Amino acid sequence: MKFFRPILVAVVALIVQTTEAFTVGSATGLAAGTTGGGNATPVYPTTTAQLVAYLKDAVPRVIVLNKTFDFRGTEGTTTEAGCRPDYTRECIAKNNGYKSQDVILQSGGMSNTGGCSGGTSVTVKYDNAAITPMTVTSN
Repeated sequence: MKFFRPILVAVVALIVQTTEAFTVGSATGLAAGTTGGGNATPVYPTTTAQLVAYLKDAVPRVIVLNKTFDFRGTEGTTTEAGCRPDYTRECIAKNNGYKSQDVILQSGGMSNTGGCSGGTSVTVKYDNAAITPMTVTSN
């Protein structure tokens, strides 16, 4: 039995390494299908404005992100009518620490916004960066 244990460990290790490197299909998501900058000199954006400019221009680039880019507040905020759905009010009433997000009304008002047919009208303020997409070109 002692002889088989090292062999078993080696086989399991080989299987784990093989499965971690195994990919089916192609990656999806942000910048999927871009051509990349090849051997272009890397650029290191330092501001959100610089990062957005690099992503949308037509110059082939290698963009290296070496910090977190926080886009909150970069596009301003909007305050408008919203609602607090029934299920949110019920959870808040339990006073168990639950905090929820209010809902931005869709066109058609409370009756046309999911969960708001019996909701309470509230004013909501949100960051526009969440609804302002960035343009990412193919280079």
